[in-house]
Amino acid sequence: MAPADALGDVAVVADTGATVDTSTAVANLPPGPVLELRANQDYMGGALAVIQTAQKQLDITEFETTAGSQYLAILIGALKEAHARGVQVRVLMDDEIANNALVVADLKSAGIDAKLDGTKAVRTHVKLIRSEQGFVLGSTNWSQSSLFYNNETNFLVRDATANTAIAGYFQALWDKPSAMKKVATSADLNVALYSEGGYKAMVQPLIQAAKTRILLCTYAMNTDDSDVKAVLADVQAAVKRGVSVRAVLDLTSASDGGDPAINADAGAYLKNLGVSVRNDPGDVITHAKFLVIDDTVVLGSNNWGHGGFFSYHEAGVKTKFADAVTAVVGYFEKLWLTGTAI
Repeated sequence: MAPADALGDVAVVADTGATVDTSTAVANLPPGPVLELRANQDYMGGALAVIQTAQKQLDITEFETTAGSQYLAILIGALKEAHARGVQVRVLMDDEIANNALVVADLKSAGIDAKLDGTKAVRTHVKLIRSEQGFVLGSTNWSQSSLFYNNETNFLVRDATANTAIAGYFQALWDKPSAMKKVATSADLNVALYSEGGYKAMVQPLIQAAKTRILLCTYAMNTDDSDVKAVLADVQAAVKRGVSVRAVLDLTSASDGGDPAINADAGAYLKNLGVSVRNDPGDVITHAKFLVIDDTVVLGSNNWGHGGFFSYHEAGVKTKFADAVTAVVGYFEKLWLTGTAI
């Protein structure tokens, strides 16, 4: 049973893709805005909309899957159906997660081009579903917890320029998973992309220029990391000049084997900087990762640590698209209301 505080009722748009009949799959991604927030269980509708309307190409990269998930089974079934109707499907998964090898073997037995990243040098932490028409990018893994219980944030993106850029990023990952990649991003303010090594360079100037508000949500924050400290020094400067700064942290980030003290330390660190901090309820995992600075949102797959900033494969979106910003701010406010001040 899902926790009552999992915010499962957050639905920014209707799940128009969730009921597409793949036996007569429509040719086009259901119409909608350039970006739309797909939070929590609303991810499934966006994911299936991209998969079930793909006509030529599907590129998938995921960090984690779990055995026995009915939601994973639905997604895998949709990939197999896409392959059966002639779509070129490629799936790349991190080799750290034992169940990923089973998923890859299952897909390969169906004739799908699937593989593990095969490298310990770089963690493939990006979560992407892309067709020739659009893509979903954000925090959701293909695990039972992520797909059903967690607080998660993703964007469904219909921007053609961004789609071309993310296609190039995936191709580079596919060709050589052991090497760090840079996404070739558009300067378009509606949809700008970042990848590994690009997050700090994107958000730091925004924080330095912040005038009214900074809203932060992250699953894990390592305040021992020098680069995280450098960005947080800019957050402190924003507080001192009168910017309203609030943060929501996950209380149970150690549930995946991490350091149980990491977010407790981060919360105390942020509070000492003058940031208003709340922990989420203990019965839900807040795995969402986003930052709002004035009227800009940066949303993706990375946490606040050296891996998320520099050494993992990560990707995300920066946008000023008003509807998307409004949706993310509304989502943050719901998290804030269910949180506990520290």
